[in-house]
Order: sequence, then C-alpha cells, then structure tokens
Amino acid sequence: MVINGFSELETEYIEYYKNIMGRKRIWHVGPLQLIYQNDDPKVQRSQKTAVVSDNELVSWLDSKKPDSVIYISFGSAIRFSNKQLYEIACGLEASGYPFLWALLWVPEDDDDMLILNHPAIGGFMTHCGWNAVVEALSFGVPTITLPVFSEQFYTERLISQVLKTGVEVGAEKWTYAFDAGKYPVSREKIATAVKKILDDGEEAEGMRKRAREMKEKAQKSVEEGGSSYNNLTAMIEDLKEFRANNGKAAMKS
Repeated sequence: MVINGFSELETEYIEYYKNIMGRKRIWHVGPLQLIYQNDDPKVQRSQKTAVVSDNELVSWLDSKKPDSVIYISFGSAIRFSNKQLYEIACGLEASGYPFLWALLWVPEDDDDMLILNHPAIGGFMTHCGWNAVVEALSFGVPTITLPVFSEQFYTERLISQVLKTGVEVGAEKWTYAFDAGKYPVSREKIATAVKKILDDGEEAEGMRKRAREMKEKAQKSVEEGGSSYNNLTAMIEDLKEFRANNGKAAMKS
C-alpha cells in the first residue's frame, strides 16, 4: 500500500496495521505536495479557467493580516445543496473574518499550495478529503472540518481529536457526494468554528502551534534521510528485487 502521507502523521496506526493486522507492505511517501513544491518553488502557473488570476489572489491576500483569512474548498466531487451553501455563506459573513471561497472554480493542486502557503491564511474549511487534509498539514494551516461521507468522518476525528489541529462544525449524518448538505449545518455552527480557528485565544493558538509542528515534520519527511524519502527508496528497492526474481520472491516490509 502506497500512501500520500508521512509516517509521523499516523505513527500509531501504521504500527497497528503492521503488527496487529499483519500487513507489512505499507509505504508513506508524501506529502507529494511538498515534492511538487520543491520541483517548482514558485508554485505558480497560468490559470486560463480561473475566475481571478494568481496575481489578483496574491495581491488580495497580501493586503490581509497574518492568520486572518479562512480558505474554503470542497474539491471537485462534493455538491452541496443550495441551502447548505447559503448557510455556509451566512456563517462566514457572521464570523466577521475575511474569506476566500473556491466555489465556481475548482483549484488545481498548485493553486491550493499557492493559497495555503500564504501567511494570511489562518484556517482551511474542508470536507476532509485526504489530499486536502495532507495539504493543510503540509503548510501548517489549522482546519475546519465539514465531512460528507465515508472515511471523511474518521479523518475528521484524526484532525480534531488526535492531532488537535482543527475544529468540527458539527456535521453528523452521512450523505452522498452529489447530495451533500441534505442535512445542512447551521450558519451559527459555521461562524462559531471560524471564530475558534481565527480568534486570539489559547485554543486557537494551540491549534496553530500544533499545525506548525506538523508542517515541520512533513517538510523533514521528504528531505534526504527523512521518513518518506527512506520509504520511497525502500519501496523502489523491493520492487527491483521482486522483478529480479520474476515476481516469485515476497517483497520486504
């Protein structure tokens, strides 16, 4: 199993998977976003389909204070009902904080990196898709979780209860990607979650501190000698050995 993540993010779960379930072939080789970033330090490109250009986004973000803006993106698969979208919008407005919402334009990976890596971004509202969560942690950004279905609710618990780098808005019922928001979360809960992330209290500062610590671990993991670097190297060597033996030898853990 090859995972876009890093060992320090899921240490206990990796040990359980290997030692209790007996599954030895698991490699965390990410965050891939940081590998892409290393290949392209500017993390920029031409956006022909974007509603606004990268330069406009950066200029707007540059005008905001550090850790003062909420970024909202639910990926390309989630389709919230109009009622849920309205509640989210009202909650964001009621919070009193500036926000950047990717609603009509679905960002590519490098767009997300460009935004999340900006110092003005103080929180990221997400449906808890795994790649989105790893991106947020890679750049040290606390998250507001609004899961819709499947493992997203477990990922929410990882963020809010284990890593403690984010807050839940209170989504309780599983729906489907094309019918998200069938049981809408209220504007009051949205506003409360935003304030918890961006306010200056101890809880918010604690989340920011833990998120920054995860960012440091993520960055070290992809450097030479880091956990993901070593995992990728080990996986390649195992595959070479497997091929050399015509697929007859079991790969190493």
